[in-house]
Amino acid sequence: MDTILIVDHNKDVLDTFTEGLEIYKSQFEVITASNGSEAINILNEHTISLVVTELMMPEIGGLQLIAYMTKNFQAIPCVVMVRPGTIKTGSTSIWESVLRCIEKPFKIKEIAALIIDGLDLLDEGGTRNGIALSSFLPLIEMEQMSCLVKVRSATNDSGLLYFEKGIIWNVSYRELEPNEAVIEMLTWDKVEISFMAMPGKKYEQRIFSDLKALIAEAGKGRKS
Repeated sequence: MDTILIVDHNKDVLDTFTEGLEIYKSQFEVITASNGSEAINILNEHTISLVVTELMMPEIGGLQLIAYMTKNFQAIPCVVMVRPGTIKTGSTSIWESVLRCIEKPFKIKEIAALIIDGLDLLDEGGTRNGIALSSFLPLIEMEQMSCLVKVRSATNDSGLLYFEKGIIWNVSYRELEPNEAVIEMLTWDKVEISFMAMPGKKYEQRIFSDLKALIAEAGKGRKS
């Protein structure tokens, strides 16, 4: 039996999930957590097949939880619940790596469909590349975060990305030109993501391209 972990700071929301997903008990069981810290403990103590999480939570938020999963639970599919109006492009039935977003509010049957799709993906072995950087970075943009992110590839290449209020602002990777550096990092598989301490002063802006455009350019490179 597959076990689903649902993470939300609102107890009423968790109760709604538990009750609403009861009709799917023949397909999966549900465990809940009220923050990222509790979720990490559960991931380390139980065999979890899929995670559903919101982003803004006390202690450890959803982005930090997902970053932790890239290092320790890369194969677990993750559904991210985001605020209304934050997804700029239309919903798609195709999973981006093992990460998928759904806007609030939604119906239980809609989240159940994503859960079942994710479990099917897991059964088919479609999670081998883990969470793609091209799926993770738009979440930073959605939440308009200012943060410093370290990214490490499966071959131990690593680089730093700096975001200023959700805008990709600066990069440090080898001696590459800024856009070229970001595009190369976006092609990495099985990345490990971690949040670093913010610098004492603001970075100089070196990237002036839209994140969506950089992701699209990286996608062209992967297909060629």
